[in-house]
Amino acid sequence: MEHFERNQLIPLRDALNSLMKFVREIPSVGIPQFYCFLDYMKNNIEIYLYAPMDANEWETLFLRLKDILIRDWREANHSVWGIPAFDLLIGERENKTELCLEFLQLVSVIDGFFCRVVS
Repeated sequence: MEHFERNQLIPLRDALNSLMKFVREIPSVGIPQFYCFLDYMKNNIEIYLYAPMDANEWETLFLRLKDILIRDWREANHSVWGIPAFDLLIGERENKTELCLEFLQLVSVIDGFFCRVVS
């Protein structure tokens, strides 16, 4: 990530919440393995935003948080058990296409925060 600012954390947290809510509400799919990494990311953001610190601590901890968020997003996107391997189409549903598109849109919002990560 070339540039990542503290004020981006609130929309990122909200995007994580939206994706987590979507996954929880899909009937008969269950909670996938990548969900815990989304939860870790959301919780770490909230800890950072609400913990009392002075200005010097904010900057130091923000650099650590950035690395942790990048790590957890990579884990959530693991090719075997992460977001790319998530089978949203389990079971018969009339609205499979709409569910897939909504899922991809929610993931892309979060991925937008990490699109400049150099592997």
